Amino acid sequence: MKSTPKLTLSLLLVAALPVAVLAGDKKKSPLLPVIQDRVLSASSNSITISHSSLDYTRSNAKTPPVRKDRTVTYEVTQFTNVEVNGRRANPSDVRTGMAVSVSSSDPVGPDGQGGVATTIIAHDAPPPPKIDDPKKK
Repeated sequence: MKSTPKLTLSLLLVAALPVAVLAGDKKKSPLLPVIQDRVLSASSNSITISHSSLDYTRSNAKTPPVRKDRTVTYEVTQFTNVEVNGRRANPSDVRTGMAVSVSSSDPVGPDGQGGVATTIIAHDAPPPPKIDDPKKK
């Protein structure tokens, strides 16, 4: 099969067109604050976390979303997978103040009971960001 320059050029243009369209100028959305759940207490049979979320129901361009905090307690069993700082661990290795992600097959009830935890992933909380004092400059 003979390849002509016109055919090759037209195939390249057709292939490059979607890339050019997708790479168009897009407005960047504003960064949302990162809210991490924190461990309030942990034992061999339960973990209590502070679960934070943002409520956007009454927010608009002038008023920011409202931060809502609630306490959720999960039951820990022998079948709960626990990971601390990227390594498999025991529930007793989870410490107060760690950033945590807990998954459960049970929905969180209105009383703050989260059911049985299937997975707990905890890591040391990052240090607070340094804020430059404008008076010192």
